[in-house]
Amino acid sequence: MKKYVERMVQEHSELVVRIEKLDNFLYGNNGINIHTELKNNKTQEDLIKNMIDFANKSIQLRSMKTYLLALECRLNNEGIFFEDGEYLERIGKIVRVHVPDDAGNDYDKDAEE
Repeated sequence: MKKYVERMVQEHSELVVRIEKLDNFLYGNNGINIHTELKNNKTQEDLIKNMIDFANKSIQLRSMKTYLLALECRLNNEGIFFEDGEYLERIGKIVRVHVPDDAGNDYDKDAEE
């Protein structure tokens, strides 16, 4: 595998972990709940600050996912595929060639004998 492809795989794997962590922080069981925030913040200013922070982190998460998609496209172009947490490398492809019936192939005749 080429060095720059290895670096892309490394960057992709680190980004997957970061996205999972940020997603869990924002939307997981321990994530931010607006109703809880209303009760826990002593001032409206604190609530607004936390809501702005939530919005900024949501934008960051969306951007990270977009970059992840771009990395996956680049990896796919190099024959590397990410499926179910694994990186797979395409080493070949079967190309189907149409052979006319009257091409004079004798493989069917060998099977009959």
